[in-house]
Amino acid sequence: MRLELQDTAQQVKQQYYQILASESALEDSQASIALYESLVGQLTDQVAEQTALEYQLLDAQAELAQSRLQALEQVNDIASQKEQLNNLMGRDTQEPFEVTGLLVAPVVDVDGETARAVALAQRPEMRQAELNIALAEKQIAIDEYGYLPDVDLIVDYSHNNDDLLPNDSLYVGVVLSWEFYDWGRRSSTIAGDRISVSQAMNDLSSTRADVIADVNASLRDIENALAAIEAARVSQKAGEEKLRVTQNRYNEQVALLSDLFDAEHDLSEANDNYFEAVLDAYEAQAELSRAIGEQ
Repeated sequence: MRLELQDTAQQVKQQYYQILASESALEDSQASIALYESLVGQLTDQVAEQTALEYQLLDAQAELAQSRLQALEQVNDIASQKEQLNNLMGRDTQEPFEVTGLLVAPVVDVDGETARAVALAQRPEMRQAELNIALAEKQIAIDEYGYLPDVDLIVDYSHNNDDLLPNDSLYVGVVLSWEFYDWGRRSSTIAGDRISVSQAMNDLSSTRADVIADVNASLRDIENALAAIEAARVSQKAGEEKLRVTQNRYNEQVALLSDLFDAEHDLSEANDNYFEAVLDAYEAQAELSRAIGEQ
């Protein structure tokens, strides 16, 4: 039951972070829509003044239509993700709600030794493996009782009205039975029980190793994700600056419209990479929580 609770908590966290990432991506698409709407308005005036060509306006309108389509798809994705989260939380899938917070890089401060110690103390798999050892040891004690004799106490009381016999009689007896020769059956059973104990101990050692490896893998995933966030943040800032400069150059008629499109696409890709890196970090953090046995 604890394992199911932990898995469910991890799924809820991951779904929640996915919604945050999707909403951040939607904000990026809405910024692109605003950019292209402004550009279409500008080009419409320029085409009317014959200072821009018709195909340039059509290209801008095509980019605007594509951005609107992408935003619509993201809105629908968010609706589906919210339904899935409601389902995980045991609520009506149509229950409206809003997520709070921004998708920013998480602050992770986890000591590896502490995380491993907590995991060994809290993981349900460890408790299960320990109980299996106790169960196997109890089975030895149960089978060892076979060496003891079975003792039965018999008590019989009777009453009659026959003049030839006593009116009341009481019989008390002890019956002791013991299988003296079992041809090694009990010894073989107990030997098998001792092997089961040894196997249970080996399973505990294997489970311990698996838990530690699971925690270590989660810590490495967090480390990789945080490094990816830093790389994506630099690319994001570079994309923002490139778009700003290119837009100014285009307004000054020293850059092509295609250069502006390329700059916007580069920024959109950089933003997607940043959102994905942050989402990976949150998912790795949720996985670490599960790995150390938290709910």
